[in-house]
Amino acid sequence: MLKFVKRHRRAIAVGSVAGVVVAGAIRVHAIMRHANDMLSEAERRVEGQRRRQQHLERLGHESHEALLTFLTALEKELKAATDDIPALYKEIKQIRQTMAANRGEPDEAAAERERCLWEKLKVASFTTLLVSFYSFNLLHLVLKLQIHMLGRQNFASKSSSAPEVTGTEILSMEARGEFFSMTYNFMLGQGLRELVAHVTPQVAHVLREHTVRSRLDAGSLTSVLRQIRSRVEGDSPNASASPLLRFVICQQTAATDVRVQGMLDETWDTVESPAFLAALGDALDKSLEVLSAQLKATLFTEPLDTAVSSSSAATPPMVRACERACACVCWRRACGGDNDGAMVRAGDFPPKGPHLPRHIQSPQKPLVNLLAHLKPHRTVLHVDNGRVVHADAVTSIPSVSTFATAVFDQVD
Repeated sequence: MLKFVKRHRRAIAVGSVAGVVVAGAIRVHAIMRHANDMLSEAERRVEGQRRRQQHLERLGHESHEALLTFLTALEKELKAATDDIPALYKEIKQIRQTMAANRGEPDEAAAERERCLWEKLKVASFTTLLVSFYSFNLLHLVLKLQIHMLGRQNFASKSSSAPEVTGTEILSMEARGEFFSMTYNFMLGQGLRELVAHVTPQVAHVLREHTVRSRLDAGSLTSVLRQIRSRVEGDSPNASASPLLRFVICQQTAATDVRVQGMLDETWDTVESPAFLAALGDALDKSLEVLSAQLKATLFTEPLDTAVSSSSAATPPMVRACERACACVCWRRACGGDNDGAMVRAGDFPPKGPHLPRHIQSPQKPLVNLLAHLKPHRTVLHVDNGRVVHADAVTSIPSVSTFATAVFDQVD
């Protein structure tokens, strides 16, 4: 044996080296193949995440477009469900014309009727604003919920990397129509009327302390809106369910399509979830913040030039000149400008510049002057260049975006 090894030691050595090389090559090939598989899997995951993100962005756009479509119907149903505010104004005008025609003859009945109409108009104006506030935010979140549910099914049918779909196929156009109609026929019908009936007494209770002659500033008006919210939603912030949920979906109606019924059941279960309640609470808070800013800008803020000209209209010219000169000196001192003895030019007040305020807060205003500005299409339902102002503000809230993503990913 030893002689055999000595005689063939060169062949044995070459064979051993070749074996090691081949084994190494096989091992390297296996490692490379594993690395390529891992790289391919990573690329598939990245591509899946990219497609998922694009799909989420598309769903956000679809939600906004659907909301724009529903706004017209919401505004129409609001007018039908609430008191006819233009008719109240018209009747008040007629009473005043009658009283003016009978000047010198006091009409206590007409005066009392006018007072009652103003009180009714006050409650109706705030009720319409608050109902639009609640119905808009409920509509917005439920639309976002259901469109992300349908988007999840569509995405799952086209991508193996999407979350699994539990038990339902993609709904046909007819089934989708039934799915949406059963939700929004109730929300914009019976649900909206019940919401009006729920909000009206709360508005009347809060406003009984404010007559139409009461004077309010921006802070007081916001405080009134918050008081109404507190009564409508209840005082317990940790309630397991919001009293607003009963205005969303009618559980007593069954769908003809089993798959549609399954989607409706999922919608209702999700609406009752803590994630939806958190998103709704944050949405209402943000929407009220935007509404308060809108009312403040519309009612309680006016350009500085306008304020100065209107306040000086009844002032003698010599006094106005002295006031303008003194005011200009004050502006310059506040800004670190000219010395006390600097020459003041006629056009120096109000001074120009980005560092100076161009608007001032107007004084308190009678409540009666505010009512005409509480219309939903000017505030909550206002659309600016194709964008719904309140919807854009609410969509940016982390809890709302997280909720929509969780629905798409089907995270409990």
